[in-house]
Order: sequence, then structure tokens, then C-alpha cells
Amino acid sequence: MRHLLLAALACTAMTADSWSGTRPASPATQVDLDLALAGGASAGIRVHHPAQPDGRCPVVVFSHGLAGSRSGYGFLGAHWAAHGYIAIHPDHPGSDTAAFKGLRPADIPAALRRATGDPAILQGRPRLIAAIIDALPALESAVPALAGHVDAGRIGVAGHSFGGWTTMCVAGMRTRGGDWSDPRPLAFAALSPPGPNPLTRPDDFAGCTRPVLVMTGSDDRQPAFLARGDEQSGAWRREVFERMPPGGKLLAWFDGARHCTYSDGAGNVLTGEPRPDPTQVEAVAVITLAWWDARLRNDAKAQAWLADPATPAVLGPWAALTAR
Repeated sequence: MRHLLLAALACTAMTADSWSGTRPASPATQVDLDLALAGGASAGIRVHHPAQPDGRCPVVVFSHGLAGSRSGYGFLGAHWAAHGYIAIHPDHPGSDTAAFKGLRPADIPAALRRATGDPAILQGRPRLIAAIIDALPALESAVPALAGHVDAGRIGVAGHSFGGWTTMCVAGMRTRGGDWSDPRPLAFAALSPPGPNPLTRPDDFAGCTRPVLVMTGSDDRQPAFLARGDEQSGAWRREVFERMPPGGKLLAWFDGARHCTYSDGAGNVLTGEPRPDPTQVEAVAVITLAWWDARLRNDAKAQAWLADPATPAVLGPWAALTAR
């Protein structure tokens, strides 16, 4: 009996130390569509959402990385949707997978580099996020299951790599003198965002006053052909967290995590990385869910879990959480 009691207590403690969401997991589904935008434009999007929404659901718009697409990052969109969120993943024309199809392998690095310096693409990415937020009423019409369930007052924006840069722009980061921020999102999650460059000014991050989660790791490198110089490491990406004004900022640092840890391995052919550690990939999903629960649902338990000094040990010996 004593052994059974100890086992039961151990299971209870293990459950208390994990984060399983403010809303219990339930079936989720996805749909691809062309969302009508203002001015007669449209956006190709994939929407992950609860199969049977209960009440009004917070919205997260996710921006993919360079040469990615709406079909990627399903490990995040599906996880968030299973816990009551509507996750919208758009294609970014000019920097998505379709933009590089048919190129010879030898020509791809230069094409990728040109895309990251094209003013139309740079402006188009954050502007597309804003246009999708504008079009949330049209989403309810296009997806009958979501009618009456889209909570336009609780919006988050997230992205990986080039999408992390896009996220930071929407959050208030100025770049090349441009301001593409949007006041409507309540919180942001920037996964592997690019660090500062020679044109970055000391006050470029001053406008990032809302809650921002930054996720990166020690081996989260920027290839030299994209860095326009020496290869950069995770410490360079961490500067995004360090340069923002304090208040509502959280850094999730994983020792040994690579760039494609945050995409569940997508893009590793371009970066030359091996498949990521699945426990770290799972931790990305767990931490981001807790972040949305804390910031979009204002869940005090999620806030306490993220602030608990014991939480990193639950995730793995490679994890560290730092708040400012």
C-alpha cells in the first residue's frame, strides 16, 4: 500500500510540473483556403482550429520562415488548436516555397539572400499579417465552423526565422527606418529571430513594449550566405531579447538547439542540420502554449508555471527561462 501511495504521489507531482493547457486537449482540424483581403487581394492560408469550438477562441497568426509555407509548423498550429486556439498560417509570396521552385541548387543561396533584402518582400510580410487581422470577419464567413467563434480582441503573432523577424516588426521593432507595427496583437512569440545587423540602431527595439517570447539556442546558427558575413550563433539571436525594453519579456534558451529545432526539422536540407531532438521540439510546443495561455487567456497558473524556477528542469537539463 505504501508503494502504491508513493507512486500515486509521484504521478500527481509529475502532472503538476507539466503544462497541459488552460483548456483540455480536444480534437482539432485544419482547412486550406484563399482568404479574401481588402482591395480585392487574397492570401493563401492554412487554418488550424478546434473541431468543435467552445465559445470565442483567441487567434494566433503564424509567419513561416524563408522558403517555408502555410503547410509547415503544423506541430505548433495543431497543438494550439487542440487547446482552443485558431492558428492562421499564411503563405508569404516571394519568400515562400513556391518562390524558389525550379531553381538549380547552386542558385538557391543567392536567391534566398535576395529575398531577404527585397524591399517589397520586407514590407509585404508584416503588412500581410495586418491584412489578415483585418480580414478576420471574412474568415468567419469562409469557414462556417468558426462563425461566432473568432475572438478578434485576443490576438497573438508568432513566427520562425524570417517569420520571427516579421513578428518583431509587427511587435514594434523598427527596421531600415520603417515602422510596420500593428497595435492589435496582445502578445508575440519570436522563434529564432535574426539578431541585429550593421544598420540596426540602438532605439530600433524601443517600440517593443508588449509581451514578447523569444526562443533560441546555443547552436541556432545563421548560415554565412544569409548573414552576409561570418556565420552567426544563437547568442546573436538572443540580442533581440536583450535589446527590448523590460516588462513582459521572456527568453526560452535551449542548449544544443539548432535553427530547425523550432521548425520540427523543416528546412534542415538547406541548413545541413540533422533532425532535431524531439524532446526539444515538444518543449517548443509546450512553452508557446503556456505563453498564449498566460498572455491571451490571462491564466494565472500559466503565468506562474512560466515564472517557476523549477519549470526548466521539467523540460530538460538543456532548458533555461529568463524574464525581464
